[in-house]
Amino acid sequence: MVLNGLGFSNRRLYLVPQFFESKSVEHLLVCPGIKAADLNDDYLGRTLDWLYAHDVTRLFAHIAVRARRAFGIEPSRVHVDTSSFSVNGRYEATTTDGSEEEATIWP
Repeated sequence: MVLNGLGFSNRRLYLVPQFFESKSVEHLLVCPGIKAADLNDDYLGRTLDWLYAHDVTRLFAHIAVRARRAFGIEPSRVHVDTSSFSVNGRYEATTTDGSEEEATIWP
């Protein structure tokens, strides 16, 4: 679903098993005995239902912490605020009275 969502595969969910036929699904998902046919739209739908029923933000944070530890990244070097974004450079902005002015944003 992540590959599909990121645009690496633009297929309907019922075609996911076809996408994974040429992949080593057992190795990729670290799940012995799983086959491409198991990754059907019913299974993926149940997975989405499970994710919806649980705290997805907490799940994401847990996965991120485990990945950070696995790769040995120190927390002092990580930007952990995922709710903000940064803009820099020059752009034209419209003021409240409708006139345009050039603004410079610095990080």
